[in-house]
Amino acid sequence: MTSEMQTPAGAPIPDPDPRTPWWRPLVGPVLVLVALVVLGRIAGGYWSGVQEQVAALGTAGMALYWVAFVLLAAACFPVAALGFSAGMLFGPWVGIALVFTGVIASGILMFFLGKGLLRDRIAVLVAGRPRLAAIEQMAGRQTWRLNLLTRLSPFNYGIASYALAAGRSGLGAFVLGLPATLPSVVVWVWLGTLAREDAGSDARGAKLILTAVGLVFLLVLMGVIGRMVRKALQDSAVPDETAPGGADVAQRIEVEEERDRLFNLSRDMLAIGGFDGFLQQLNPAWVRVLGWSRDELMSRPVPEFVHEDDQQQALDMFASLAEGKPVDGLTLRFQARNLEYRWLSWSSFPYPGRRRVFTVVRDITLQKEAEAKLLEYQQQLRSLSSQLSRVEEQQRRDLATAIHDGLAQQLFGIRAQVTLLKYPDRIPDQAKLVQEILDLVDQTMAEARGLSFELFPPALAHAGLGAALEWLGRHFSRRTDLPCRVIVPEEEPELPQDLRSMAYQCARELLTNAHKHAGATEVTLTLDIGLQEMILVVADDGTGFPEDPAAAGDDDHLPGGFGLFSIGERLRSIGGAMLTDPAADGGARVTLVFPLSGLLAADPDPREADG
Repeated sequence: MTSEMQTPAGAPIPDPDPRTPWWRPLVGPVLVLVALVVLGRIAGGYWSGVQEQVAALGTAGMALYWVAFVLLAAACFPVAALGFSAGMLFGPWVGIALVFTGVIASGILMFFLGKGLLRDRIAVLVAGRPRLAAIEQMAGRQTWRLNLLTRLSPFNYGIASYALAAGRSGLGAFVLGLPATLPSVVVWVWLGTLAREDAGSDARGAKLILTAVGLVFLLVLMGVIGRMVRKALQDSAVPDETAPGGADVAQRIEVEEERDRLFNLSRDMLAIGGFDGFLQQLNPAWVRVLGWSRDELMSRPVPEFVHEDDQQQALDMFASLAEGKPVDGLTLRFQARNLEYRWLSWSSFPYPGRRRVFTVVRDITLQKEAEAKLLEYQQQLRSLSSQLSRVEEQQRRDLATAIHDGLAQQLFGIRAQVTLLKYPDRIPDQAKLVQEILDLVDQTMAEARGLSFELFPPALAHAGLGAALEWLGRHFSRRTDLPCRVIVPEEEPELPQDLRSMAYQCARELLTNAHKHAGATEVTLTLDIGLQEMILVVADDGTGFPEDPAAAGDDDHLPGGFGLFSIGERLRSIGGAMLTDPAADGGARVTLVFPLSGLLAADPDPREADG
């Protein structure tokens, strides 16, 4: 099983390999820092040679100094030296203003640089390492305090800002600690001012005293930070493995690491949050499914991500959790980064004593989409069933009308003329009457054959599908005055009767649709029989399929209508397919694909049964 974490920008980064040395993720950021220090020393040496000329430029020189200060401080050049030169060049008040604002600007610049280079590498480094994770979380919570302490110390401001960016800290807490640089800024600018007043003096004694005080402060600072680290480890219940009972501790750490590994690799979305609706800890599945970064997901309460129609359910869910009631299988629509909504199933379990909520969320978007398609499909089937009942009733009426207006009338005429034969003395020309009766009988037989052919053409059973389609094309042209060109293979293999009947019925329905709806001047029916499949194509040169099916008024001829839907369902039942697209010369084309494999066990051929 594999999993991925993601950066705030959404780019995936691989989960840490336990065989990877712990220091490897930090190689890149450290090399960048070393390069900055080297560049800072080179640029600082050049700056020392031109700073007198800069001071002579007046206001423009101040602006140039400020820009140079920001870049040099970001390149880790000692701020003390820069502050000293500001005092010498511009005096106390201007120097303090330039240095203080420059410190803030360079600190923010280095913070963002470190955030971009270190943050994801730190996430990889601490994954599966509870002790490092506890320290990293402490740094995020104590950003303001650590920032304040490092600014009061003789730490290089650029390096301090770069390092603080590795913690789970926000820019606001970082900026709040920057004013702590003011005391040291005042001291170094003041020393520069003294050197300016006492020409030729570099205030060496004062520098030594301040450096000694700074070193003492550095030792105190290291002690304070060490105590903060120890407290963070104690609070996270990750004690030292070398302490008494180390074997039990090591086993517990192993269990916790395994738990963290399962947390990070789970395909479900796991989270720990509070009763206020904010998520406090997430596994990588949240970023993978929704596209939001971890910081974005934790910066806003859950109801703000939920669809407006589901927000009340989300609020009720957190109200129930606050009362100690678990929530199981609540479905909410959650907005993803691409502004689409995903269907999520929430199961949450409250721990009131710890003010925590443990949540398991599963993405059921595909399931919901499948349910919607199934409901639509069922509605189509119900509508199709209703339409088929209407079609069956209409066919019965048409057959009754054909018998009543055709066969019945002709039989009545035959009976009337045969009745005259009872009175031969009243018939001047009996031979002529008999011939008229025979003509009526022939017409009646032809009408009966026509009805029979309409229901099931004998050619379909005895001459094959191609012959039946040719008869259908001729009969269609005579009945509708719409030319129908039929193209069939010269030789036709033995086909199952069910397949021939289905293909014939589909062709007849498609020709009827073309006549009723297409406004065509010609229809082409093409049959092609291969080894694995049979293809039947009906194309016309009419208006084609309408762009707006709802405005067409009749669904039978539409790609999603009930007429073609019925044909498509019959084909799918045998593993076939139906394709609808515009014809090459305009109009519409419907392609039916009938599989030939697996149909040899169909009903026996009536020609064989008759033999």
